[in-house]
Amino acid sequence: MKKSAYLNIITICFLIFVSNSIQAQFESSILFHNSSNQLVYVSDTDGNHIPDYSYVGYKNGDEALPNVAAVKQISPVAGDNTAHIQAAIDEVEALALNVNGHRGARSKSLLLRKIEF
Repeated sequence: MKKSAYLNIITICFLIFVSNSIQAQFESSILFHNSSNQLVYVSDTDGNHIPDYSYVGYKNGDEALPNVAAVKQISPVAGDNTAHIQAAIDEVEALALNVNGHRGARSKSLLLRKIEF
């Protein structure tokens, strides 16, 4: 290998090492880990802060979505479907909760049929 190739490899390794060292030293003042290794979100002087979305999802993301059968299916109607969909939601909502907390006798829900636009 030529001398210049060795010099290039050494330079690249040095730059990678330096960039990793600089990056590891940076810690944000508005989002950081505390002594318990939990994320801490600090508001600025205007009260702005980074929202914590770590608990987003069904049952805080701790459980998979349940497999719930459809008790009612609707297809689109001509024009605005807002009232059509709301009426179906109201009908399903009127059903009693089952032991799993779902509407309908056997964990059932509303299914909106597919449409192409």
